[in-house]
Amino acid sequence: MDSNVFSLDYKLVKKSNHIINARQNFSLMQQRIILLMCSRIGENDQEFKWTRIPIQEIAGKTRLNGSDYEKVKRAAMELVECNIELRTGDGGWQKLPFLTTRGHDRKGIVEAKFVEDAKPFLLGLKERYTAYFLKNVYQLKNVHSLRLYELMAQYFPKIKERRFSLEDFKDLLYIRNCYPKYSAFKKHVLEKAVSEINATSDLFVTYEERREKRQVLEIIFSIRANGDRALTSATASATVSATPTAPKTEPVTEDVPHEVVDSVPVAPTLFDSVEEKIPEPEETKEPIRQEAQPPYEDINFCSEATFKKLTSRYDEDLVRLAIRAIAERPDIVNPTGYLIKSLSEGYFNDRMEQEKKVAREKIKRLEETRRIEELKRIKDRIPEEYDLFRKTMLAKYREKATDDDLAEYLFEIEDHDDMVVRRIHDDFLSGNEPSSLSKSHFGVWLVKRYGTQKDMEMLDVKNYAMHRYGIDY
Repeated sequence: MDSNVFSLDYKLVKKSNHIINARQNFSLMQQRIILLMCSRIGENDQEFKWTRIPIQEIAGKTRLNGSDYEKVKRAAMELVECNIELRTGDGGWQKLPFLTTRGHDRKGIVEAKFVEDAKPFLLGLKERYTAYFLKNVYQLKNVHSLRLYELMAQYFPKIKERRFSLEDFKDLLYIRNCYPKYSAFKKHVLEKAVSEINATSDLFVTYEERREKRQVLEIIFSIRANGDRALTSATASATVSATPTAPKTEPVTEDVPHEVVDSVPVAPTLFDSVEEKIPEPEETKEPIRQEAQPPYEDINFCSEATFKKLTSRYDEDLVRLAIRAIAERPDIVNPTGYLIKSLSEGYFNDRMEQEKKVAREKIKRLEETRRIEELKRIKDRIPEEYDLFRKTMLAKYREKATDDDLAEYLFEIEDHDDMVVRRIHDDFLSGNEPSSLSKSHFGVWLVKRYGTQKDMEMLDVKNYAMHRYGIDY
């Protein structure tokens, strides 16, 4: 069994935002192949490798029939011919082949490999990417639900609202020419996708329609954490990403500061001065399948009753791991008995702990990378931000200044040793509008003369950075 295959809870999918914002015409099974391959990419991988994926994982079943094998085979073969369409700088689209496959063999394995042109979008991603746990999308049964989830997770939790024109949104789902009637699109695509995401993932999505003359022009999505299903480290990495060619209708919400990164549209910052609390969503009915959900729809050597009994005794992730490992062992004569024995004697305990440890370390590195990148972005924007803050503060003091204040100020600086200061003195007496430098100098004098302790401290950019962001600058 591939050592990278472990509990869905710890399998991370990481994609460039160029892919998230691309047009994709993949089936659900093809998307599963792509996601399973993405989850096997190592953080330090520099080259793509041939990846072996059990057909059971792609089909979502352990017990397969001829029809299942045929569907997976067809999906894998057709995937070679599929392209994604990336946005270009001139507003157009560029096709990119995505992967190649070697079909599937009698052992129930699909071999696939991403093409070299996909490297910039999947390997060594340090910025402008979206990451989430595979667990959050693996239970989705509709390809549109998966696409909507990625778009909603992209900048969450710092961006909790996304706007799309109806035309752009259908374009991203690759159904521009489908469902000409909005009512049909809403019923068969939008409602189903939102309902499925809310029932199975860590996000809770609602939406509103903006209409003009009874015609829907825009869909406004609101996103929040989905109660106990929310995994803070899963979608939080989405906020690492700057926005590469984001849809033109992307909003700038009042409570989230934005910035320009890499000469692209605005992106959220992780360091908001106002701490936000995520409201709990309304209680939704849990699907029955979550009470005792087998790892796949059918299990050929472990009945649902056996699975339920085992998960009442052992950690469910451990049971799933054992089932997957045993499913690929044709040498085991009695897999059910071996499953029971392996769990009771702890055959897979060390492996489970090791894989959880690796996953935790990976998440920790991801969080640290995000923190460092965000700190750099904050420091890069402080000069411009502080300049505006300082000008605003000094202007407020000048507005309150009297003629007597100006007279005292000019009296103090008329014999100043600094030639620049003496020129400022002459500038005020010239009869013309004083320069920005002269106004600023007078404003600083006013702050020192009348200002609060805090305002005087804010005359130093280092104090501003510490007060505003809690960082040394």
